[in-house]
Amino acid sequence: MSKNIDDNIRSSTISSNIDGSRNGNGVHSLEYYKTKEYKICDVLGGLDVTRFVSTNARNFFKYAIDDVELMREYLSEAANARSFSGVENNATLSTRDYSFISIEEMSQTLDWQARGLPEGTTTVEAGTGYTDDRPNRRVDRYVGTFREPLVGDAETDFRMMDSLSPLLPWIVDRKSKESAWWRDHLNGETEGDSKEPFLFESLYTAAWLVSWAEVVMYYPPLAVYGHPLTMGDVVGGKYNSHGDAFIKPNLPQNNPERKATFTTP
Repeated sequence: MSKNIDDNIRSSTISSNIDGSRNGNGVHSLEYYKTKEYKICDVLGGLDVTRFVSTNARNFFKYAIDDVELMREYLSEAANARSFSGVENNATLSTRDYSFISIEEMSQTLDWQARGLPEGTTTVEAGTGYTDDRPNRRVDRYVGTFREPLVGDAETDFRMMDSLSPLLPWIVDRKSKESAWWRDHLNGETEGDSKEPFLFESLYTAAWLVSWAEVVMYYPPLAVYGHPLTMGDVVGGKYNSHGDAFIKPNLPQNNPERKATFTTP
């Protein structure tokens, strides 16, 4: 450096061009923290400490807000689920979701007209298991006929899994730009002044739950891809997931320590 450089600049240890205040790893030197600007109550690096604490505090509340949004969206999904009874031929369904009284009731949602089947044909009779064939469903629901659950029956297994289904839409869409949402949401937001901008369109392609007895909850519903398929059309009425690459490692007999297992989709 030139010796004629201004004394004010010469005395400053802030500029890395003058004293190399950062090493090769980008870490500040001790001289850097001796500057007045970075001392609080004579504590070297005090300002950096307060910034660190402030960042942690902001992140803490950001995560808390995310959790609250998740609860609000879950309640919205659950509150807008109404009984399917009395709705005929899928014709008067709203864009919101419905809950089912039984898997037998769900099997009666088959769009037999579009499939060219006799009136009143059920999804089981069509070979797709107990499945949700409503065009405006928010979550795909499926109950196979291959095996019984370890406890209870297919009906109780379905009830248990369906209680978690309202979580799936926001689990997926809260990690997506709003233009990439699969369905509308009443409370949650993923973009705006209070949100960090996304560096990607979406994090998740889908989210699903699979029980021992092949009860499946899947979001987004396959209808969003522009075809009328249900989960039962894809896997058949007697789906056996226990040999699938992403299921087999997680089965109790294959994973006694219950470790999380990640596999290629």
